[in-house]
Amino acid sequence: MRQRRRERIVRRMVLMIVAAAAIMVAETLSIGVASAQQTPQASPTPNCSNGSSVQIGDNAEPSVKQCKVAISVSPISRDFGSVKVGTDSSPQYVTLTNTGDVPVNILVSYSEDNPPYKVTGLDCQNLQPQQSCQIEAVFHPRKTDPTTVIVTLVGHPVSGSLPDSESQIVSLTGVGA
Repeated sequence: MRQRRRERIVRRMVLMIVAAAAIMVAETLSIGVASAQQTPQASPTPNCSNGSSVQIGDNAEPSVKQCKVAISVSPISRDFGSVKVGTDSSPQYVTLTNTGDVPVNILVSYSEDNPPYKVTGLDCQNLQPQQSCQIEAVFHPRKTDPTTVIVTLVGHPVSGSLPDSESQIVSLTGVGA
C-alpha cells in the first residue's frame, strides 16, 4: 500500500515538473490557436487606429497611435488536489484582464484532446480594455492518475484586422482518487 502511494506521489511530481517545463516552453513559443469569427465594424475603437495616420490641423505632423491587443492572467496555475473519479471538483478561478486598447473575445485551447477539465467564462467575451473577468475551471477525473493540462488563452480583437494577443497559459493539475 505504501509503495503504491509512493508511486503515485512520484508520478505526480514528474507530471508537475513536465508541466513547469511546458510552461517555460510555451512562454517562449507562440502556440497556435484556431481563429474566431470577427464581427465587422469600421475600426477597433474610436481613439485607436490600426496603423493609419491621423492629421490634426493644416500644418500638423501626422500622428499615429498603434492599437495594442493584450491580455494577462493570474494566477498561472491551479492545483485541484485529489478528486474522486467521476465527480466534479469545487470550481477554481483565474482572473483574466484585457490590458490592451481594444475589446477582445477570449479563445481557449488545451494541451490535449478531451481534457478532464472544463473551463468556462461567459463574461469574458467582448471584454473591454482595462476590464477583468473570471474564468472558472472544474476538474472531472476519469481515472486514478495525476493529470496536468496546459490551457492556452488568447485575446482575439472583436473587430478590425489586428493580430491576436500573445498567448497566456494556465497549468491545471489534479489527481483522480
